[in-house]
Amino acid sequence: MLSQLLFLIIDFLKFNSVIQESDEIRKAAYLDDLTGLPNRFSCDLIFQMYADPSSIKNIGCASIVISNLVTINESVGRDSGNQVIADFCQILEDIGKDLGFVGRNGGNEFLFIVEDCNRSKMEEFFQSLNKRLKRYNALDLNDKIEIYYKYVLNNEYHAERFSDLITEVYQRLHTSPRNKQYQ
Repeated sequence: MLSQLLFLIIDFLKFNSVIQESDEIRKAAYLDDLTGLPNRFSCDLIFQMYADPSSIKNIGCASIVISNLVTINESVGRDSGNQVIADFCQILEDIGKDLGFVGRNGGNEFLFIVEDCNRSKMEEFFQSLNKRLKRYNALDLNDKIEIYYKYVLNNEYHAERFSDLITEVYQRLHTSPRNKQYQ
């Protein structure tokens, strides 16, 4: 009886470690190590959620870039750049998590997707983000965060596929003048 209890405890401990390891693997597959935000793979899974054209009718999609990250990395080092990314993601997630999907699409680029979105909702989000960045930068704790962004509202653009919406937001981001939306 005692040996059975001992083996039961051992089995339980092994099972518990397997569960913890499984959780860590799942997190590594879907979450960015540095920021804890959904990673590029997770962004791709979100894209698949919107395969039906009716599901994207009122979607808003924004791409946000930390515009001074390369300068920070080159002038004071990657550790400082990583701190800026982590700090920015904390702010971005805090503001955006209740509105929609916030993910790191790689490097200094982030994705924000909002269902049932209109211009007012998107502008309010960016006003809140800019206000928080202004407060963060005023604290002068780390390097300042500067961003630029572009967004597309599908109730104005009328894409048939989510991939077309994403393509449009990236085209706007990378071909429009890089005027700083916030510094």
